Amino acid sequence: MTIQTGKKKGTIFYRMKRIKPLLEILAFSVLLTACGKAAPAPQPAMPWRHGTTAGRGVAYSQGATDDWVLIANSAPTSGLIAPYAAAMNAGIKAYLRMVNASGGIDGRRIVFTHYADDEADPEKGREALRGMVEDMKAFSIVGHYYSTVVAATVEDIKRYGIPAVFPISGISELYATGAKTNSEGYNLFPVQPIFRNEGRIMVGYAAGVFKAKTIGIMYTDDAAGENLFQGIIEQAATLKRARVVVRQVPAAIANGAAADAAAKAALSAAVSSLKREDPDCIIIGSLQYALPEILREFAAQKLNKNCITSYANTSRPVSNAVIPIIGNDFDIYSLGWIDAHDTQSLSLFTRWIENEYASNSNAMYGWIAAHFFCEGLRRIEGEDITWENYMAAMEKGPINIPFGGSCDFSGGNRWGTQEMNLQRAIPADDNFPSGWEEVSPMNSVDALLGRNW
Repeated sequence: MTIQTGKKKGTIFYRMKRIKPLLEILAFSVLLTACGKAAPAPQPAMPWRHGTTAGRGVAYSQGATDDWVLIANSAPTSGLIAPYAAAMNAGIKAYLRMVNASGGIDGRRIVFTHYADDEADPEKGREALRGMVEDMKAFSIVGHYYSTVVAATVEDIKRYGIPAVFPISGISELYATGAKTNSEGYNLFPVQPIFRNEGRIMVGYAAGVFKAKTIGIMYTDDAAGENLFQGIIEQAATLKRARVVVRQVPAAIANGAAADAAAKAALSAAVSSLKREDPDCIIIGSLQYALPEILREFAAQKLNKNCITSYANTSRPVSNAVIPIIGNDFDIYSLGWIDAHDTQSLSLFTRWIENEYASNSNAMYGWIAAHFFCEGLRRIEGEDITWENYMAAMEKGPINIPFGGSCDFSGGNRWGTQEMNLQRAIPADDNFPSGWEEVSPMNSVDALLGRNW
């Protein structure tokens, strides 16, 4: 594609045909917290107990028989996060309805059970994991939901050795390079972008697409900001034709009226210092709670440079918040990992999902999670259905992401998706209900930088 200059000064993007998206991509919010108390979840029914295990001469790990393979998760189905988790589980069930309607995989039905409402509580999540592995004896944990629970259980998952497919989180605890043992994360298969890997791709766009020779980096001093910065600085260290300038700001800038005066002063000083470096492009490593405050200070000091931020900010509320701040002075871009133009995947998804979830990105996450699990199982058709075989099969090569790029677990790499697109914040309308317009297709760091940087 040809790089063209956009309507506003300094805007560079791939000119693409405007296509009305079939859905609004909702950013997964790491800020939501569960509230209220729920009654303990009842022990789930286990109709799959009637399967057989001795008909084909095949060896099995727990949770698999000649007739079925059992997968499970826990997720908060009460509290503020409940609608997101319910949609994700609906996506898993829809994909498996499609698979089982055609005979399953190698004649085995895939059985999914949402084991318990963990209320996004770390201790309840740990207990639910114990029940799924030790009592239910699931073959795999699929769609393990929400960062607080994932973080609290990830070491237990490694200790159990059970395959965990698409934990719904971007935390760095899921990241691994060259893992060979479960203690190193070999049995984890993250799909959505790990913040650390997203930081690397941000640098790819800044240098490869915007051709920035000086890249400004501003990040918040919270877990998400630190994770993003880690990847940003790792990739920036490989650049030969660009320099980076780094400024950290306190996350407390987002406390509204209660924001610490010292935090506001630190932000002002950081922006002033960054402006003196005259960066060509700025990467902002923060989530939606801090992004508007950072951009407001950019506008106040007339630091009118194009900015790139995280996929976690790609939502209509964020677009609505930042568009009035930046006006026509500069653009704010974000990365994305779901492609609403994948009409083939969308057609299958909308055929099998309930109508109420047809335009819900969390339901798409569930669909993707089930797809990844099933792809691994398809790779061992006719072989022993064991954890060892399954995890080795997941490493055999890239797996395509419905509505997205691909994910490659080979070599023990657990980076999440390594391809992301670039989107620009625009006023939301019927054509772009999310308030974000795709301006560059899915790309990896290698594709963005090649050997030129």
